[in-house]
Amino acid sequence: MVVTAGKPAELDIELVLQDGRKVNVQELWKEHGVVFFMFPKADTPGCTIQACGFNDAIHDIEARGFRVYGLSADTPEELQAWKTKKTFQYEFLADPKHELIREFGSSLDDGTRVQRSHVIVLPGGVVGEIRHEISPQESYESALEFIKKHGTTA
Repeated sequence: MVVTAGKPAELDIELVLQDGRKVNVQELWKEHGVVFFMFPKADTPGCTIQACGFNDAIHDIEARGFRVYGLSADTPEELQAWKTKKTFQYEFLADPKHELIREFGSSLDDGTRVQRSHVIVLPGGVVGEIRHEISPQESYESALEFIKKHGTTA
């Protein structure tokens, strides 16, 4: 099953954060909206542009009731090293088996590559926006535009 905009994201998937903590993704959108941005490989030029864009917008995103999670097939250790190096202010999810990445329609070539994309899940679990084949800059700009229209302000 691949998630669809306007429908609930009924996903019982447990992943590992960059620091080794396990999390069931359903817990992430119980109280907040969530932006998941998918990227091919940590600490590469295009992925850094995308990740830095979300980092620069983090306060605006969080003020509207959303959280940001980077999602890739990288190991937790690779993601932690990148987070530390760039001082990103949000969490990363390691998905080496493409479990969530596949559900978001972002797994390519039989699970060997990740397509740059993002998925926004509204508080409570309804999928608000899905964007595939998007540039690094368009990803965070499009997500922020959606959140400004659909988020709350604190």
